[in-house]
Amino acid sequence: MTTTPKMTETRSEEIVRKHKEFIWPAVTNYYQKPLVADHASMQYLWDIEGNKYLDFFGGIVTIGVGHCNPKITSKIKDQVDKLQHTSTLFPNEHIVALAEKIAQITPGKLQKSFFTSSGTEANEAAILLSRMVSPSFDIVSLRHAYSGGSALAKSVTAQAPWRKSGVVSVGISHAVNPYCYRCPLHLKYPECGVACANAAAPSAQDCGRSVLVSRSHMRWLPHAGDQQGRHGKVHDGNCERDGLRGPDSVL
Repeated sequence: MTTTPKMTETRSEEIVRKHKEFIWPAVTNYYQKPLVADHASMQYLWDIEGNKYLDFFGGIVTIGVGHCNPKITSKIKDQVDKLQHTSTLFPNEHIVALAEKIAQITPGKLQKSFFTSSGTEANEAAILLSRMVSPSFDIVSLRHAYSGGSALAKSVTAQAPWRKSGVVSVGISHAVNPYCYRCPLHLKYPECGVACANAAAPSAQDCGRSVLVSRSHMRWLPHAGDQQGRHGKVHDGNCERDGLRGPDSVL
């Protein structure tokens, strides 16, 4: 008589199983056997099994200053021990100091800040503010852009997996997303004459006098700052209709 040996579940497998059991499927993971992170320091990360990795991950929610950077974590610890949370109905020294520091860095009349806890909120606020100061209701965003999970942010988003359950997209258009590495128009820069800018022009023109352009992924274009490039053409055409430019929460 033989018996089948009982398979022992690793800690990683247990966490992945419970992740699927208790967390919404919208919070998806990469790969069939995703890496389960345990702790990290600067450029290194360890999984829950103790394996060490050099972290080259470049994408959403990436820590640009390194994992657990002591210059950052020490300030967080000091603040949590001093004052963790209060209502914004009462001012405190640190929120004012941060707003003042940002005002010293930002150009022109950008002297006031509104702090949010997510990119979704930041994009909602940017669209609300733009519609308040502009005579237009229309928005031009980019194909493949991701702007958040709220009803409005999903409408500006142009990726099918993040637009499930339907969207309310009144007054929202999507232009070609510039990506010179894999051009959506199958052209090459500079011979293309920045055709992506010309492709974006109809979207802006269709929106009438004033347009908010969400530049969620403009950073992929090497010549984005070139006034002869796409950014310049879209900017000039937008300004001809008294348009506004609204950056995404992450640039």
